[in-house]
Amino acid sequence: MKITVWLITGLSIALPLFGQWNAADKNEKLVLQTPGLKLVLMNRDTLLKAAADEAMGKWKGELSDQSFAKLKNAAPADDEVGKRFPRSISPYARIKGVNPNQKVYVAASYKGNDWKSVRGLFSYCPFCGAENYSTRFDAKNPDKAVTGCCKTELYRTGYPADYRLKPNGYASFRYLDDSIRKIPCTVYKDKDGNEWELFIHHIFDNAYWVKAATDLVGYMNRYKETGNPLYPYKAALILDHAADTYYALPLAFSNLIAKGKDGRELSRAEWESVRRPVVFQHNELGPWNRRRPFSAGDKGWINMHKEAIWCEPFALMRHHPAFKYYSRMKYGSEDALEKKVIRKLMREIILTYKACFSQRLMTNYQEANYKDLLIAGILAQDHFIVDFAAANQELTLYNHHYQDGLNGEGAQNYMAMLNSYYYPYMNDPRGYSLLNPDFRKDNPFFARAMAAWKQLFTTRGVFLEFGDQHQFVQYDFPLKGKYEHLKAKYEETPSMNFPGYGVGILRVGGKDQRLEASLHYSRATLHNASDMLGMSVWFDGVPVIRTGGYCSYWRIATGKEVDLLNQMNFPRKVLKSPRTGDSFPWLISHSPVEQNTVTVNDLPSGQGWGNNRGSSELVTFKGGEKYSDPEKSFQVLEARALGEFEKYQPGTVKEFRRALLGVETPDQRAYLVDILTIHGGRNHTQYYSSWGERTAGPEQKGKTWPSLTQAWFNGTKPEIRQSNSSIRWWISRFQQCFDHVREVRELAFSGQPWTVQWNADYYAYRRDADGKWDPLRPAGSRKGKAAVRMTGVPLDETPTTLWHGLAPWSPALNRQPLRNGRFSSYLTAPFENAMDISIQRRTSGKPGLESRFVNVFEGLYPDSKPVVAGVKKVLANRDQTVLEIRLADQHRDLVVCQQKNRPIELDGGISTDALYALVRKAPDGKIVKAHMVRGTYLKENSKDLLKQPVPQLTGTIADIFGDITGDRTRSEMEIIPDQAWNPKALPGQVLHIATTREDGHRPITECYTIDSAQRLKNGRIRLKFTYTAPFIAGWHQVIEFDPKSPNVLRTNRPMTKYANQPWYEGAKVLFPARGKTYVIKATEDSRGGSGGTFLTLRPGSDPARDGIKSGDWYIIYSIEAGQKVSIPLSASLVSR
Repeated sequence: MKITVWLITGLSIALPLFGQWNAADKNEKLVLQTPGLKLVLMNRDTLLKAAADEAMGKWKGELSDQSFAKLKNAAPADDEVGKRFPRSISPYARIKGVNPNQKVYVAASYKGNDWKSVRGLFSYCPFCGAENYSTRFDAKNPDKAVTGCCKTELYRTGYPADYRLKPNGYASFRYLDDSIRKIPCTVYKDKDGNEWELFIHHIFDNAYWVKAATDLVGYMNRYKETGNPLYPYKAALILDHAADTYYALPLAFSNLIAKGKDGRELSRAEWESVRRPVVFQHNELGPWNRRRPFSAGDKGWINMHKEAIWCEPFALMRHHPAFKYYSRMKYGSEDALEKKVIRKLMREIILTYKACFSQRLMTNYQEANYKDLLIAGILAQDHFIVDFAAANQELTLYNHHYQDGLNGEGAQNYMAMLNSYYYPYMNDPRGYSLLNPDFRKDNPFFARAMAAWKQLFTTRGVFLEFGDQHQFVQYDFPLKGKYEHLKAKYEETPSMNFPGYGVGILRVGGKDQRLEASLHYSRATLHNASDMLGMSVWFDGVPVIRTGGYCSYWRIATGKEVDLLNQMNFPRKVLKSPRTGDSFPWLISHSPVEQNTVTVNDLPSGQGWGNNRGSSELVTFKGGEKYSDPEKSFQVLEARALGEFEKYQPGTVKEFRRALLGVETPDQRAYLVDILTIHGGRNHTQYYSSWGERTAGPEQKGKTWPSLTQAWFNGTKPEIRQSNSSIRWWISRFQQCFDHVREVRELAFSGQPWTVQWNADYYAYRRDADGKWDPLRPAGSRKGKAAVRMTGVPLDETPTTLWHGLAPWSPALNRQPLRNGRFSSYLTAPFENAMDISIQRRTSGKPGLESRFVNVFEGLYPDSKPVVAGVKKVLANRDQTVLEIRLADQHRDLVVCQQKNRPIELDGGISTDALYALVRKAPDGKIVKAHMVRGTYLKENSKDLLKQPVPQLTGTIADIFGDITGDRTRSEMEIIPDQAWNPKALPGQVLHIATTREDGHRPITECYTIDSAQRLKNGRIRLKFTYTAPFIAGWHQVIEFDPKSPNVLRTNRPMTKYANQPWYEGAKVLFPARGKTYVIKATEDSRGGSGGTFLTLRPGSDPARDGIKSGDWYIIYSIEAGQKVSIPLSASLVSR
């Protein structure tokens, strides 16, 4: 028997609030935390000189003109580089007479010949018409390549006599140095009669150009390691040529060259005179690329594609005498090359960012790393760029990460983007530390932010699937080969919850029986879906109840690609679909149908990318115990959505919450009770989607309909009663999903519990080059095989119908071998009817319907017997549910879930007031296990099984020590407790803070995990939180005021962490340098790359009148002293 002891005797003494929160120097300390403050005053002449000197000190060899002179002929020889270095790199190809619209931003938006011309010899093959073109360079001959599709040979020079693509013409272009260049081309007519100009040598020249930049970075890294003067010398060589090339390079995107007002390519005078800086609105040019014209995706993503890649190597290695020697030998003075590079390369990079950056000069937290732009700004002494770029590294940390450490992307694979260019650089002692040596010491939260996203995995290493998570046809588990032994470690990973971001995972069961369920209550509103309170279920690391995934519509297989894929004998046919944002695979993947959540009045929750979402908060998390801890046998994760349906149907939904209760059985198997509660509206429809095969379920009732549109609406979709055009657009897109749930059947329903089972095979879609199934498991192994069994439990007499349908599953196929001997590139493949959709639909004749959908899941192997023998409703009313779950070994579990602490009296003498409880009886009727969460008693025949004085500890925040009081190295609070707290029992528990809002907005709970606790002499409790979690919601900078609306200001540090939801409203804004505090009325919605810039303060506010200036920084916060806190309590009797 084990009972957690929470309370000790003695009450704390209430004291007046004082300390750090009200300290006279709090604002002064906050000013010193202003993002980028340490970098804005960096000196150009000494920039990175200490790092350069440190590197140079590692070299023990000679540093003289005589030794430097020998470097000229070291590989790559100077003369060789000079002859080969490209002066032009694009276009690759274009169709004569085709003039694509230069204002189109997304390459996928081009159609027909416009698209072919823009993407010729990059994505499209003029020779065979393939739309997945690739170039494969010859490993032995740098001037030879072959197309990946039709194997057409391509040469830069040295082609054979019978080469059919010899240059036979010229095309003239004006470059940005105003030179007119005649570029050789090959005039070629394709099978459709289109006449092309092929600039084949540009394919090779661009490859050399890209490699030169990466070589430069490599030289810098090796120089840091060795101090070898060869690297600064060759850096000078590359930068000398790169400056000339870059200065003249026209703005370009794929095969497009930017045109000026005269209709010809842009001139130098026009380039210099375009409107800059572009902060909120693009100029007349719009977004363009320059260094990397050939980049997948959209125009102008220059920071993502490292436009300023040259800057750090230049800033570092220019200090070396070998660099200066090159300059003296070439130009007569040691500083001539440095001046040239600053004028022709650094300044041009800045001009490009200021004019053509797709994101404009607004912080894009997804792109995250602006250090090269900062260095360019310092070197070129551009104060606007320095001020903009200096803050961004810290802003990404504090504006784009929640207090639990997860960053603000809507899916795990998008979170991982920061791992390619932000986290490693910030963590590298030779990275950001060269600019800001104390960053890691001053910002300990970074260590958590860098690592948190990696914890979103399941038993076999597959990452959680929520929001825009890319799903692939499974070739193998991540834990394979030498990593397969880690499965045993992963199986022991405890449950986790991330309440700042809004995602959690319960892990229940023993070895090879691990049942995992994730709950998605994301506060991120970009790169997600209509997924509020969605969920997924996994067994032994295999997803069975799963979401629809990303379904990249711009990569959907088309034409010949579909035909080739359908030769591979996949279990399901690949469907054809247009490559548009209205494609049915995209729409249904992002809908509640494939997000395992609910609709109200046949309308979805918000999908994000606009002001259509609600917020969310954690209700309870009881989990996270070690694998060896018996208390892990009962776990709880419940979250509540706030205002989720408000934009689509205002005032309709009063309550929307979901609880997952994980239970381990005596034989270490597991089951999960899923309780979704929703109040409001006339009908509620809950969806579950499984990519497994349905092997058991209720019988069909009546006929089969071709779609839900026919089954429910007689072929005519419901009228959209919304005047807002944006909302009407979102709803109309969702309604298309009803057409694509196919083979719809109503199922027999008697009002009693009913069961469905799905069997899944992780390798079901794995095919070799001959189209043969190729499961990667030893004979007799269960690896990759899983089943999930669901028992639905009706609670009341509300008219309910059960439905079954089929919908597409649209994963990506990457490097899939094909029968023609080739491999697929990244293609989205909508597999027909691959998702099995289980639907529960409750209807009422009047508004105000209240529903509790209760379903019990268990994981098992397809050849195993269920562990749950039966489920019975014991008690059900508006907010109370009690189930009896009969196990296969004749144990019986009573599972309790209610919303408020109210007495429950059950037959058999069990009584409790707990929000959640488990009582297990052995076959002889003896109670052998009991758990209680957030209750004061659990009794049998009036005799206490478990007892505690209060269901939760409560108190008031007296003081705060952390970033919000000017110290990022601390995350602590002092609490005035309402009862006596036992500090020893607090580590690992979750503190709930009711963050009050002004102007009538409801409180929103924020949660922090306690690392340690201490009772102070004055009776207060000092809490220290894990990971030095921040309290500030974001740092932002004023750029503009609205002269017509004094209470409105604008920032280029967007407010996106809680955008598109009712979180910011009623929170506070503090300008620490001015000592002024305001209340937020509203923020602008965020659409990804735009929005989130306008801040509207409470009417009557006038920050300009109060002395706020353009350039001033403000913080947003909702946590402050005086707010109420609580800690949910639990107690367990784990053996008897």
